[in-house]
Amino acid sequence: MIRLYKKGLGPTVISDFCGLSRRAVHTALKLFKEGEVAALKPRRRGRKIGACRHLTPDQEKQIQKLICGKRPEQLKMNFALWTRGAVKDLILQKFERMIEYMEHLIKDAERKVFLILDNLRVHLSKPVKEWSDEHQKEISLFFLPSYSPELNPDECLNADLKHKLTTEVPAGHGKSFWMLPAVT
Repeated sequence: MIRLYKKGLGPTVISDFCGLSRRAVHTALKLFKEGEVAALKPRRRGRKIGACRHLTPDQEKQIQKLICGKRPEQLKMNFALWTRGAVKDLILQKFERMIEYMEHLIKDAERKVFLILDNLRVHLSKPVKEWSDEHQKEISLFFLPSYSPELNPDECLNADLKHKLTTEVPAGHGKSFWMLPAVT
């Protein structure tokens, strides 16, 4: 635009040529004539980097790992590609589900709920901490020490289940299943 002005073209011709409004061209030429060329340089627009972040750096890495390693349909999501909406849903699915669970726990409780959790990243996430701080009168969170599966009954159950699933033949897959007489 400034080059066109220096060549002698008027603001109307410049606005038609560049596809800008006449007002924008007049403003730019005024700044140029006043020596404020720096004001004409394009600058970064929008929010500052990092503004409005809700996830911790660790949570961001978890999401990045999921996105880079899998497609949305592999995570049982109704998206073909990773879009902004798909990422938002993944974040909600990963980190907001715990909050929904705790809301459900306190909804019908007549007394304060005492919830014992392991150190799963979701349990220690920023949104969960903020929510539990806001609901201190209804719920208290207690965390098991790190690397202590013997204190967590779910870990014992999971170990037993994994052992059963990997060592026994599933029902209906034995030889006798295939030898049943046909139903007529």
